Amino acid sequence: MSEKNMIITVGRQYGSGGHEIGEKIAKELGIKFVDEQIIDLAAEKSGVYISKIMKTDETRNGNIAETKGTGDYQVLKTSPMYRRSESDNLFTLESQIICREAEESCVVVGHCGNYVLRDIPKALSVYVYAPKEFRINRVMEYYKVATREEAIKEIKRMDKIRRNYYEYYAEYKWGGKEGRDMLIDSSMFGIDATAHLLADIAKQRFELL
Repeated sequence: MSEKNMIITVGRQYGSGGHEIGEKIAKELGIKFVDEQIIDLAAEKSGVYISKIMKTDETRNGNIAETKGTGDYQVLKTSPMYRRSESDNLFTLESQIICREAEESCVVVGHCGNYVLRDIPKALSVYVYAPKEFRINRVMEYYKVATREEAIKEIKRMDKIRRNYYEYYAEYKWGGKEGRDMLIDSSMFGIDATAHLLADIAKQRFELL
């Protein structure tokens, strides 16, 4: 992977608009956008149908959390009893795909992108979050969730899934500063303006202005 590539990774709270922000950043910069659909398609070329094995990679490990009854995944991974699972093999495959995609400039959303691409010089890692009310309103509007109660329940469920997945495979705390260049509240400027601001920051980071 060339040091001249513009590599941006976006982590996000559910309902913060992080996926849409990442997509808009990629469009403004004229670079590839890598999300679960791209990774699924690339995996299928290798003969692996991720979406048919499990709903999503993040959900896989959310289910592991409930099955094991613990959130202490680092202990599980370092235990003498630990054995590689199908989920581990799929994470390895997805990481390989992300690394291949990062041979060209791209924006990667989710999938522990900041951890997978942590050794790339100048890679810009962003975490998008937002206040509770902003997220509730966005989930109701964007995902067509009927009631406030359902939206709150879905936010809690998805945040748990993403936290479990991230902290199981990465060395960092989900939503924390470690492994991130910046954390940004998407409610301050809105989705479009946040994406534009981050695109400008990326241009400066990669000296393209």
